[in-house]
Amino acid sequence: MEPAGRLRTARYCLPGSGRDFGTGNMHQLKTIEEGYEAGEFEDIIEDLEKFVERKRELIQKDAPRIRILSDYRVDENQALINAAQFLIIRRGGIDVEKENRIQLGEMEVEKWIRNKQRQDEIPFAEIIAQWVPEHAAGWRDNRVMIYTFLLQKESERYLKILRRDENE
Repeated sequence: MEPAGRLRTARYCLPGSGRDFGTGNMHQLKTIEEGYEAGEFEDIIEDLEKFVERKRELIQKDAPRIRILSDYRVDENQALINAAQFLIIRRGGIDVEKENRIQLGEMEVEKWIRNKQRQDEIPFAEIIAQWVPEHAAGWRDNRVMIYTFLLQKESERYLKILRRDENE
């Protein structure tokens, strides 16, 4: 086991993505792993399956470039998974409409909590104006981290979809 100080300073990023999830996120990654082991991400795993199916040709097309950029240090299967991860990072998610609805749900919870604390009604527009700049980017980065984590953990599931053309 790594010393606590080392965990806090570790960085989570995908090489070549241009996206660094920052110092201190190993705790966040550990929390994601615990959620995965507890079965909390089954709906996201299914959403990822649909995303990989919809974007299969684009992912397959990008995988050889990933292998070249890695100086062939990754095999073809890992290149496919990395290509899917990079696509999600570039897009900032897998289903913008659904992710926006989930964020609106988070804002509704925030509104409910604040209304209980203040004992009066806060306009939803005020909650949105505060929540978006304070939490939206972090929420999306966390979601992208979950997606990339799940792609790696469930890689065999997604490789079956990505390799389907070869198996038929």
